[in-house]
Amino acid sequence: MKKKTSKKMQKKDLTSVYIALLALAVIIVIFFLAYLSKMSKMPQNGSASTSPQGVMNGQQTATITILPSGTVSAPATNPTNALANKLTETQQGVQTNMTVAEDSGSVAANGRVKFKIAQFKKLALQPLVFSVFDENGKAYGPNDLQGVNGQKIHFIVVSANLHEYQHLNPTYQNGQWNVLANLPSVGTYYAYVDITPVKGNPVVLRSDLVVQQETTTAITYPGLTPNLLAITKSDTAQLAVSEALVLQQSVLSYHLTAGGKPVTLNPYLGGFGYVVIFRQGNIDSYMHIHPLSSTNAAAGLAEFMTTFVKGGRYTAFAEFMIGNSVFTFPITFDING
Repeated sequence: MKKKTSKKMQKKDLTSVYIALLALAVIIVIFFLAYLSKMSKMPQNGSASTSPQGVMNGQQTATITILPSGTVSAPATNPTNALANKLTETQQGVQTNMTVAEDSGSVAANGRVKFKIAQFKKLALQPLVFSVFDENGKAYGPNDLQGVNGQKIHFIVVSANLHEYQHLNPTYQNGQWNVLANLPSVGTYYAYVDITPVKGNPVVLRSDLVVQQETTTAITYPGLTPNLLAITKSDTAQLAVSEALVLQQSVLSYHLTAGGKPVTLNPYLGGFGYVVIFRQGNIDSYMHIHPLSSTNAAAGLAEFMTTFVKGGRYTAFAEFMIGNSVFTFPITFDING
């Protein structure tokens, strides 16, 4: 009886061991499958994250559209007769003084600009590394781009609500373009890469830069600027817009003062000022314009010419060098049409 009982006990012990081993194997398989599932969801090196957090993995590939732009001319020379020269410039047409990509219908650029945040810093200064490619996929280096207004690339970063704006100057290092951008708020920003290739036409590439998550709520744009008057620190810029009608050439006159007295404008980006204009509600509405020869830097007067192709509310960011610093004056105004 004892031997029979002993055999039953041994058989029972072996069954328990088999069950335990089977359970362990099942657990190992479950953990292995979970690991494989996690790895399949992670972005590969150099690719964009598919998570809603966008850049939290430290890398980002931009969504790109391409916008055609007009010819960018060199700043006008100082004429003997400023009024006569101004009339001549008017007859030559607005394209000699502006880059316009207003309502052109953006077209997918197939990754012609790729951004990567080298080290993500939450809501702070971001080191952006990016490449710009031609239609054939060849990356643009400094020798492939013309210098326009002192820069190979004019890099504009603006928040989706047009409350934050930067004009940055990327440098070329280790085969890529590098720039520091201040992205202080959660949400969507737009980056405009404004270039003129040595071989090819000027082009403006727009891409999305997302901080933590895209802007999905209703956007509150800047309201009308009272008296078209913007104050930055102790300096004041007041805008006067002449002939502000759709499809008519308009002159934007900026009068800059400090303490009620005109300030002296110093040379900046090949002229005495630089203005970038967006139409609210259309991210592809982008214009940059340069000073006319009627600009009087000593009197704090800077004049620009452009054409508004649609009515609506516009926000213009005017940049001027006063002393040794560049100041940006945002002014929002309406164009009837």
